[in-house]
Amino acid sequence: MSRIIGNRYVCRMETFVRAGADEIWAEDTGGPGPALVLLHSGVADSRLWDPVWPDLTGKFRVIRYDCRGYGRSPAATEKYTQLGDLLAVLDHFDVARAHLVSCALNS
Repeated sequence: MSRIIGNRYVCRMETFVRAGADEIWAEDTGGPGPALVLLHSGVADSRLWDPVWPDLTGKFRVIRYDCRGYGRSPAATEKYTQLGDLLAVLDHFDVARAHLVSCALNS
């Protein structure tokens, strides 16, 4: 469901994205603005971004996902790469270009 609340475009699509033999939980606000992908650290899941989520959705199409074995994504059943999973998420949401935001020590 899409709607505008104040100056924020609100459209939340939660889904599971196929990545090889596994699935990854992902969320996309859709909407106008450049795509912004939020990557979580190795000690958290995508809920790490909850405090800033509302502020970002006013200017960006925001996408976040839980890496395999974190949050709502089941553990991996095969070898994989973080890059491969990121590309699977971007392909699923038909995003050709995106800004990446990471949260990790020394990043």
